[in-house]
Amino acid sequence: MNTQHCPQCRHPISAPSLRQYDDYFICPHCHAALSHNETDIMLYALGFITLFTPVLMMAAGMNIFIAMVVVMLSYHLLRPVLIERFFRLRLLDLSPLSQPENQPTSD
Repeated sequence: MNTQHCPQCRHPISAPSLRQYDDYFICPHCHAALSHNETDIMLYALGFITLFTPVLMMAAGMNIFIAMVVVMLSYHLLRPVLIERFFRLRLLDLSPLSQPENQPTSD
């Protein structure tokens, strides 16, 4: 668990790791639906892979494909421990009108 702030009520909350919820989790103070920001998840993964793959290729003399597999596995194992605390939280809109199947049609 890591301490972050709810984007709606600004209270500090202990956000669960990505493995502990499927779609969203609920803020204990304002009961808003929250999730980790997908943009942050992708940018941190891309940065980690871009930074450490060349290091393994040059320092250890690894093949690029083996280096990428090692770096991606390392990211997968280190993300819950070191990286997830930096992900921003995102407020989700779960109202029935925001769902595409419930949108009114203009005939």
